[in-house]
Amino acid sequence: MGKGHVRFFYPRLGYLAKRQAAIIDEMLARGYSPQFTNIDQLLDGFPDVWCNDWEPTEDAVAINRARISERLAKRP
Repeated sequence: MGKGHVRFFYPRLGYLAKRQAAIIDEMLARGYSPQFTNIDQLLDGFPDVWCNDWEPTEDAVAINRARISERLAKRP
């Protein structure tokens, strides 16, 4: 990934907060004890313009899955 992938998410922090919540829920469901579980204040202090949601396109999901498959295929 290039350096632009981080900037892509600047105005989409709402999406990242939802993902964080989903990851925490999944960890708890699997018996893990994540250190950080308080997502209520995750976006406090950020301007509203940065806290938008985002939905990846089907093409974006397919590209991501292909990249993961390529990396897994290279593992010994």
